[in-house]
Amino acid sequence: MLGRMWACARDVTGRRRAFGLCLLAALAAGAAAMAPVASAGSAQLFDWGANQSGQLGDGTTAPSDSATAVNGLEAVTSTASDGGHTLALLANGTVMAWGGNAYGQLGDGTTESSYAPVPVSGLEGVTAIAAGERFSLALLADGDVVAWGADEAGQLGDGSGEASSTPVPVASLTGVRAISAGSDFGLALSAGGTVMSWGGDGWGQLGDGGGAGSRTPMPVSGLEDVTAISAGDLFGLALLGDGTVMAWGAHNYGQLGDGSFNESAGPVEVRELTRITAISAGGDHSLALTDRGDVWAWGDGYEGDLGDGKTQDADTPVKLKAIAGVAAISAGERSSLALLRSGAVWGWGGNQSGELGVGSEGANRYSDVPVPVPGLCLASWIWVGDLDGFASGASGSGCPVVTGLGPDSGPPAGGTPVTVTGSELGDATAVYFGTVKADGFTVSSPSSISVDAPPGLGTVNVTVYSPAGTSASSPADEFEYASSTPAPTITGVSPKKGPETGGTTVTIKGTNLGEATEVVFVTATGTATASDVHVVSQTELTAVSPPAEKSGSAKIQVTTPGGTSPLSRKGRFKYKR
Repeated sequence: MLGRMWACARDVTGRRRAFGLCLLAALAAGAAAMAPVASAGSAQLFDWGANQSGQLGDGTTAPSDSATAVNGLEAVTSTASDGGHTLALLANGTVMAWGGNAYGQLGDGTTESSYAPVPVSGLEGVTAIAAGERFSLALLADGDVVAWGADEAGQLGDGSGEASSTPVPVASLTGVRAISAGSDFGLALSAGGTVMSWGGDGWGQLGDGGGAGSRTPMPVSGLEDVTAISAGDLFGLALLGDGTVMAWGAHNYGQLGDGSFNESAGPVEVRELTRITAISAGGDHSLALTDRGDVWAWGDGYEGDLGDGKTQDADTPVKLKAIAGVAAISAGERSSLALLRSGAVWGWGGNQSGELGVGSEGANRYSDVPVPVPGLCLASWIWVGDLDGFASGASGSGCPVVTGLGPDSGPPAGGTPVTVTGSELGDATAVYFGTVKADGFTVSSPSSISVDAPPGLGTVNVTVYSPAGTSASSPADEFEYASSTPAPTITGVSPKKGPETGGTTVTIKGTNLGEATEVVFVTATGTATASDVHVVSQTELTAVSPPAEKSGSAKIQVTTPGGTSPLSRKGRFKYKR
């Protein structure tokens, strides 16, 4: 069901950006989270979220709060993004890049940013990609690894400490089968099941027990039989062959999941996890996927990052109860995505830049439970960057589409019979009017649904859910809750004065007052609700004035199902000392 969407802000000063990476044990790590799903139509790369550096690749720096097709790229098999730049791996083994490029992280031989995809110089035979903060990694078919971009912490792994705008080999790495990039460090998984790390180590993120950092790869201590890896902002995860998970590095939000908040320079076991098949490390939170399709989360929960209906940190894993049948996961800086086995995509967490793709950037700042990404169906893989989401989905059939409503308005009390017309409606599982789920509906045909409107206010979008995904919002699916009752007006109040302590019984006269639900007193310092509202008639009611912070003028407003009376001098009341 639709989760709660909240408005909030948090001081994240000093926190570095991060990037989500899900690695299925059966896939090459470093690729986007993937799952086998039925295909319909042609696969298309979609993205959404922040775009301050042009990382959406649409030729602009304008953000997008809904899934938008990326044009000009074909046969994209995975993406990687750190929030400042984006990489795309193509089926032919080459890599395209776009976004910020001050340190050469696009790999095109320049330091000029690009708002549209450009090829990474000299790369072919690439099997996986990873994007760190201002640097990039690529895994080649022969098991070697190359890197480009910033190198102040040694994150290129070539021992030089110098930035490079074209790919350079990471030293002494051979036989690698998976890669992952953190804020300022890299991870590589060998064919033998051991893990190498290089770069910054200020929080123990290299996992070697040291803390000094390394410009060339070195082993992560005590890890064997590793099947997948994932680098968060300043910590790392490893999935073992027995289905358990190890973690190391920063732990200030519980992202290591061992029941403490103590950072660890060496791997520790994440508690209470078994039968895990995929892992994903985000900014300060982590995800794990079981062989049954369940999702577990731990770490930073302030903006609903954990998807458990709360906004609290968790130092041990908690199970998401709102979704099941998950095929792949991806964790970002403060949001996450899940790809269902049906091909639908759901997200939760922060939404300040539209990174949930729900079409409400800025207005709804986060969701603490999973919500569907509208208009994206039959996806085959997902990826979450810093403040961005990416997915490969079907641009043809499969997605429910709403093309009309009849009628498109009704009373706020609900109950209006509405015919929803469109396409791909035959497998509908739910119909929502805004955020309110209709009690029931009838599928008349693949192009028609009959449903009774639930109670509501204002103009809302009617959304159809199906196993393949959710219909995208458009003007064609807008339903207006129009009241047949005229809005109230105030023509006078008596008395016109009263003490600032409140308690004055005020008679309010006007029109259409008979269904009053609330009376408020609006002052320069805020709005306060009156008590003991008593309706005398359609033209008169009484209410007891609330206390005021200080003396001065107030204007009275009355609310009914027909609306709220406008502020006017005729509703003026003066608070006296």
